[in-house]
Amino acid sequence: MKVIGIHTATVFGSIGLVDDAGVVGEYSLNVPITHSERLMSCIDRILTDTRTPLEDVDGYAITLGPGSFTGLRIGVSTVKGLAFATGRPVAGVSTLEALATNVCHSQHDICPILDARKKEVYAALFRPGGRLRRLTPDLVISPRELVRKIEGPVTFLGDGTEVYGSYLKRKLGRMASFVTPELGYVHGTVVARMGLEQILRGKTLDLTSFVPRYIRRSEAEIKYEERKGEKPNRGWSLMAISEEDLVKKLLQDDETFRTLKDQHASLEAQLQEFENKPFLTPQDEVEIKKIKKKKLMFKDEMQRILASHRSPG
Repeated sequence: MKVIGIHTATVFGSIGLVDDAGVVGEYSLNVPITHSERLMSCIDRILTDTRTPLEDVDGYAITLGPGSFTGLRIGVSTVKGLAFATGRPVAGVSTLEALATNVCHSQHDICPILDARKKEVYAALFRPGGRLRRLTPDLVISPRELVRKIEGPVTFLGDGTEVYGSYLKRKLGRMASFVTPELGYVHGTVVARMGLEQILRGKTLDLTSFVPRYIRRSEAEIKYEERKGEKPNRGWSLMAISEEDLVKKLLQDDETFRTLKDQHASLEAQLQEFENKPFLTPQDEVEIKKIKKKKLMFKDEMQRILASHRSPG
């Protein structure tokens, strides 16, 4: 079985490919380029370099959160698009658990932390052993509150240590230890391995309903609730509105439709890149045909969703 693991929850993005025998390949970037600009090209590169046709991939795994809201949405939209196009299953993993797996043989409890901004971190506590055992759920918490939860020696890792490492060391003294920087990133191969194990156990996500696990509300949600005198109008008839307005409503309310729309737009952008080339190679022509086929599949699925909302009852 071959599984692709996708991590877009942090600036450090990673794509990994594993099979039953182990790691096949991994491609990671820690650069200030949006995941929407690099994700599909990274997936294509790892498939090309490992000579793995997309149809040979048996499943996908994705870090569902916590992490960057934008990064999570891009990752989830992409993996949903791939899964819809190929009919393959998807497994979801916690960003923090994937990070903790890097040091699963630690002699102390493990606390992965990610900078959540607003003077908070995403964090969780794990106990090492044959398999990691959770001591807490994924949390969004202030460093001060996190310190209060720690009762013994802990190994910290993750980008949160860059911001709050000195504070944790000052408050916890010898109870706090830190890993080398290269262990503080989530790797696509780890995500893929965790996903492979879940898929083999039949623990997969419902493509029509799964969403990122943000842990806390977005700024948009908070601001919306703070606005006075404006409430969402949920009483209008879908049969009476124009298709343009129906599309807008589905983009707002329907995660599956939004995913298909995002993926369709991504494919359109890829076609535009080919159109801007001065000449096309035979390989380019093959790739264009593949993209157009996927694009048509996504369009057909969006039309089906639109039609279902138009149908009475």
